[in-house]
Amino acid sequence: MSCSNRTKSTTVECCKASINVESESPRIRRRFFHLKYLFDRVAGWVLLVAFSPLTLLLWMIVKLTSPGPGFYKQERVGLNGETFDIFKLRSMNVDAEKSGKAIWAKKGDPRTTPVGRTLRKLHLDEIPQLFNVARGEMSFVGPRPERPSICETLAEEIDGYYDRTHVKPGITGLSQINLPPDEKIEDVRRKQVLDLCYIGETNVWLELRILIATALRIVGVKGETVMRWMRLCRRDLLVQQGLAQAHPTPHANRKKLPNVPRPSRAAKQVPVAVGVLNEDSPAELNTDSFAPPHHPR
Repeated sequence: MSCSNRTKSTTVECCKASINVESESPRIRRRFFHLKYLFDRVAGWVLLVAFSPLTLLLWMIVKLTSPGPGFYKQERVGLNGETFDIFKLRSMNVDAEKSGKAIWAKKGDPRTTPVGRTLRKLHLDEIPQLFNVARGEMSFVGPRPERPSICETLAEEIDGYYDRTHVKPGITGLSQINLPPDEKIEDVRRKQVLDLCYIGETNVWLELRILIATALRIVGVKGETVMRWMRLCRRDLLVQQGLAQAHPTPHANRKKLPNVPRPSRAAKQVPVAVGVLNEDSPAELNTDSFAPPHHPR
């Protein structure tokens, strides 16, 4: 039986509070992220070269089947609020945002081209992001990067939204393999809980399980099965408790953010449930707040 089908009390039993971020040595965490980012860049270059024939083929298919470029780039917010251009294979019509306003993609989006729908379903449109990983702008695993204009809006609605930028954004991540694409603000709130949980607990074993889970999802294995195989607790109780800990600031007290957001380490942190990514043994949830470590690019 999967975690999502259990009662609230038994769901706690499938979660393991194994790490308290406050007690973990900052030196150890800095070393972990330093080695993680070094591995990302080396592996990024290797995979970029290995997948270049496939990337070129897909680029040609996109070019021949719809007007416009085969690749497209878009500004995103990365580590410590610095912006960068993300690269993808174009899966939408060139006039997808002709109004000039940022619009979230949604399931069955009519702006998607026929080839683009297949690329998105198989996640092949993400392959060019290996270039971002190789350049050190992204990681294989981490919170999904968002556009600056959308970040501005989300930061006004979600306290501590920029806490997710204390690590590099990723091609895949804990929230991406657990939750569907964002369509409304509540979807972002749920992903924020899982993103901060990932930041607080990430280690080699967790990174490996997320990557394997991503690969299994791509080849069509159902999410519930993947979560059970990889011993990654499903989201229900974790998200509920994480959202319960957050206290949104009234609109009257919110300040307008600059166009290029710069997260502050002194900003209020959102308390989240930490240490709940495994199904191995029963434990209480640790909901202490934490400030993720600062990492150089």
